Amino acid sequence: MNILVDLYKLKDINTGLGQFSIQFAKALVSHPQFNPDHFTFLKGTEMATHLQQYKTISPAIQRRYLSFLNRGFGLWHSLHQFPSFIPDKNSKWLLTIHDLNFLIEKNPIKQKKYLGRLIKNVNRADCITCISKFTQDQLTSHLDVGNKRTEIIPNGVDLIEFPGHTPKLNVEGSKFFFSIGVFEEKKNFEVLLPMMHFFKNHLLILAGNCETSYGRKLKELIGKLRLERQVILTGTISDADKYWYLCNMDALLFPSKAEGFGIPVIEAMCCGKPVVLSSSTALPETGGTIAAYFDHFEPEHMAKIVQQHIQLFQSDPDTKSRESIQWSQRFSWKESISKYFKLYQELS
Repeated sequence: MNILVDLYKLKDINTGLGQFSIQFAKALVSHPQFNPDHFTFLKGTEMATHLQQYKTISPAIQRRYLSFLNRGFGLWHSLHQFPSFIPDKNSKWLLTIHDLNFLIEKNPIKQKKYLGRLIKNVNRADCITCISKFTQDQLTSHLDVGNKRTEIIPNGVDLIEFPGHTPKLNVEGSKFFFSIGVFEEKKNFEVLLPMMHFFKNHLLILAGNCETSYGRKLKELIGKLRLERQVILTGTISDADKYWYLCNMDALLFPSKAEGFGIPVIEAMCCGKPVVLSSSTALPETGGTIAAYFDHFEPEHMAKIVQQHIQLFQSDPDTKSRESIQWSQRFSWKESISKYFKLYQELS
């Protein structure tokens, strides 16, 4: 085998694709079938320390526009649907598709543009993997994939534990809800704010880079609703801080309107915690019957669903926590990478 794995999104390590790339690479090199002689990584701006010993090619600007420079690989694996670099025409191409969120996020003109790009990539690919059935259904309903091989390989989730860690933000002893993600419209964080008037004794901690236009919109709304003492925007946080918040929160609240999977949902379940989600896109598939769901975003309804789900956990905490952890174990990187290795062997 001579396989190129595109890790270019490591340059955006605090995004979902960046996190997917680093976790994918860690699981790949740890797998018993991994042979460093068979793999090369297209690196991001920087490579994680544990990957520096392996063969790499640089993301030179010429490689973006002259795909023949990317020759020499039997199989090229792009870890997301809109890669900046594509293989030479003589390489087989495995394309992983996370979502078609542009159908929700973009205006009609940009939707058409992104759809055109996706069609081009799908037509060129030899095999496609989707991270959820929802994503696969979206793909096949908007594109004609013909007889092209398409498989579902869910994300793995590897939550690193940091016992004894204390976050920079001192909220120890406080009741709080938690959520995390990129600060974009699709995350829909704003619907949580008016709901907080029903939880006067709770904080709401929202983590992620809030120095965006959507982040500024949220800050204005927090001021307008006089929630400055109740809603905290932490900015980007460390994995250690994230672990502490997940372990000590009362619930993860995740009202996103566009998700191909939803990794924070499973991370919260790894900690045996309640999660309350929007009922759209891939989230019901990820959360299953263990999560609770908002039917709509009216504040009183949302508060009622959150309160009921917390009470359900409190009624039998050991059982509910165990059920949550057991569900999270379905999403194993070991299993996901084993499925990718099977594809690698079949396609190479």
